[in-house]
Amino acid sequence: MCRFLLLKSPEKIDPQKFLSLFSEMSEKSKALDGDWQGDGFGISWVDENNSWQEIKSTKPIWLTTDLFSKIPRTKLLSVHARSATFKSQMQEGDTSYNQPYNNSEFSFVFNGHLKGVKLKRVVPGKIGAEKIWNLLLNELEKNGMEDSLKNIDQFLTNHTEEIGAMNIGVADKNNIYALCHYKPNDINPDYHNLWSMENAKLKMICSEPLQGFEMTKMKNLEIIKL
Repeated sequence: MCRFLLLKSPEKIDPQKFLSLFSEMSEKSKALDGDWQGDGFGISWVDENNSWQEIKSTKPIWLTTDLFSKIPRTKLLSVHARSATFKSQMQEGDTSYNQPYNNSEFSFVFNGHLKGVKLKRVVPGKIGAEKIWNLLLNELEKNGMEDSLKNIDQFLTNHTEEIGAMNIGVADKNNIYALCHYKPNDINPDYHNLWSMENAKLKMICSEPLQGFEMTKMKNLEIIKL
């Protein structure tokens, strides 16, 4: 299952340390079925003009660490390492499946596994994650972020046979948010959790604790804003 990281700081920071730690974590992380997180990645950040920029690749993030030096100092960072559900979606150079998904306001990341999703309307998107992104954007036209995440969670719960995990991370220009929703398992009880930390200098939400940082496990069905 994919891994993601959201980072926010009141002052611009050099992201290379965090990208390196995330890269190492992604390389070591194995899904419950043993699958890796090496089917491409994306990195998004807010630039000096307060706009989202991005770099994406279909290569494993730990094999392209030379790209990290191209990411400038920033106050907001959004990173996603992909584990493709269907390998047929993997094509050399085609990053259209890669997250984060960005528009002028938001950067969106997702990891999870939903089985038997049955919707009564057509939702744009090539894959499930992109459809959830578009569902969220529709909610955000009517509600704030936290209510929108709650509504998406309830909507998909009502229209899905089984949710193994449904973790959503979103950054806007001021805050980072997350919904943590998963089905407990006995193989690796913490694998589907999200983790967070915040202090005066740094706020983070990540799929696993980053080495060297004390992070708190999110509760199942919890929504946070940092």
